[in-house]
Amino acid sequence: MKSGKRAASYPPELEVALLEQIETYGMTTRLVWEHAASLKSFAATDITACLRAMSKNGLVEAHPLHHGRFYFTFARHHTLRNCTSRWRGGAFGEAEKCKVFARLVVGTLYLPGAVPCTAEQHSKLLGEGGQGLSLQFMLQPEQKKVFYPQVNTSLYAYPSRTAQRLRDAIFRLAKLPAIKHLVQQQQFELVLVAVTAERAESILNHFQKYDRVGGTPIRPLVVPELMPLLTAVPIGGKSPKFFA
Repeated sequence: MKSGKRAASYPPELEVALLEQIETYGMTTRLVWEHAASLKSFAATDITACLRAMSKNGLVEAHPLHHGRFYFTFARHHTLRNCTSRWRGGAFGEAEKCKVFARLVVGTLYLPGAVPCTAEQHSKLLGEGGQGLSLQFMLQPEQKKVFYPQVNTSLYAYPSRTAQRLRDAIFRLAKLPAIKHLVQQQQFELVLVAVTAERAESILNHFQKYDRVGGTPIRPLVVPELMPLLTAVPIGGKSPKFFA
């Protein structure tokens, strides 16, 4: 069959690039293929063929993203995954899926080259003072930037609650000498990821009313690609297969 020949014809380095993106961000999906530096030189048909082959070989799995679209993760038990990987493989829960997808989109479409910190990088960046902080930091090596994304996935929660969480995060980060130094060097930004501009503006309006946060570098980032995940309504039954 043509699919068999197609699977054998894709560039061998493509498999490595896809596995590296999954290792870096936790998933890959068609939306980012033409934007990711490591993948944009490959045809979508080759990427699909490569994923099909890796799926059959038990390296990756396809899972529903939203409205008939899919994302790919490591297979839960595949043997090639680095034993120090932060990703367990398999599907994410709905809340975690939104956050992992948001970091993937941010790092490929909005802040190109920004990648989530590894545990080793996190420890080196913050030292002992960073214990207990979520591993949410993203690094943009070429720009020598550090980002701390806060992903707001709610369309209806009170914006004041998100503003409160922003303030709590800032007060915690402000106690760390490494973060203070990065702020002084204009190398650190807290990134508010919201679905709509109205939502981001409302949250920041509440946030700016707090004391002692006026000089905090916050970048609002509107990511409409999150909207379909928040409005997808499961209707039961089995999920369609990506490789039918």
